[in-house]
Amino acid sequence: MSNQERKALIEEIQKERGSKLLIYFLGDRPRQETKIANDTVPLILEHLEAFGNSKQIDLFLYTKGGVITAPPRIVELIREFTDKFCVLIPYRCHSAGTLIALGANEITMAKMGELSPVEPQMMGGVEEPEPGRAIKIKPPVSVENFASYISFAKEMVGITEQAQLGTVLKELTEKVSPVDLGGVHRANNLIRLIVKKLLRHHMRLAEHEQKINEITDILIEKFFSHEYLISRKEAKRLGLKIKDPDNKLESRIWKLYKEYHSYLVLSEPFIGDAEVGDDQEKDVILKRAVIESENMCHEFVSKIKLTKRPTPIPQIQQAIAQQKIPPEVARQMMMQVPAETVVQNLYWQGWELQQD
Repeated sequence: MSNQERKALIEEIQKERGSKLLIYFLGDRPRQETKIANDTVPLILEHLEAFGNSKQIDLFLYTKGGVITAPPRIVELIREFTDKFCVLIPYRCHSAGTLIALGANEITMAKMGELSPVEPQMMGGVEEPEPGRAIKIKPPVSVENFASYISFAKEMVGITEQAQLGTVLKELTEKVSPVDLGGVHRANNLIRLIVKKLLRHHMRLAEHEQKINEITDILIEKFFSHEYLISRKEAKRLGLKIKDPDNKLESRIWKLYKEYHSYLVLSEPFIGDAEVGDDQEKDVILKRAVIESENMCHEFVSKIKLTKRPTPIPQIQQAIAQQKIPPEVARQMMMQVPAETVVQNLYWQGWELQQD
């Protein structure tokens, strides 16, 4: 489908919905994932200004997450241009994407639509390397894991005395610094503030406060895993403002999703050797995310130079000798070493306004 055909589909959805449609599609192609971030806010503003004040704005959203401080800014910006903000979810709308959806008056989910818990992930940082060892990057850690450790001590082990709980906390601080634990507390307070602030955009009455607190607790604490996926039916049971699309709208939402999925080549991991093929050197342009409306299209692009270079055999042989690998194993390893390896050099990356 060409850009013009894709925009024709956008216009069909707008006509059916009586709205303006903004696409915010963050790619999750293996090895080339993109995330919701604050750098997209000025770009979203350009599309909104082209719309002008609108009766209704629909955000077509696909993402596996991102920076948790970006969703409130995005929601508040869209609400500067409309009194009715809706989100259309064809498939994945995880983490920071779920936060954006919480700020909408209405969430239209296709059958494959899915939300997720919203507890923040703390970056793991860098481990202090041992002498002669490579630096290791610690994996991200769920903020809720720390609270769950204390709950485990109380509920599963049965520790109730304050002195014993103090010992548990002391053992925790031997693994995690007190500064990091303070960061956990701040991150937990921040995510609760964000969730409640977003819900209050459309749940303004005093009697809504109890429901807001319930939804906040469930999305942050009750699913026990950041990987848990929330279906359309379950989202309704939580009390979110979910609407099922009719068959025609569902078909168009799914068709539009498939077009972006194909356009960004999401089903294929990026492998340099396969891309360069028989060439010695090749420039590759990767389209990794899209912000689009009837007026314009921004794409997040990475420009990479792929170059074939001889595999450094002597260094590999030296490493084998240092590790004292048995000769038979070493021969098998050397047989697996390619004659050439592909080096990737990223020479430009960022958002571009596409010209028709």
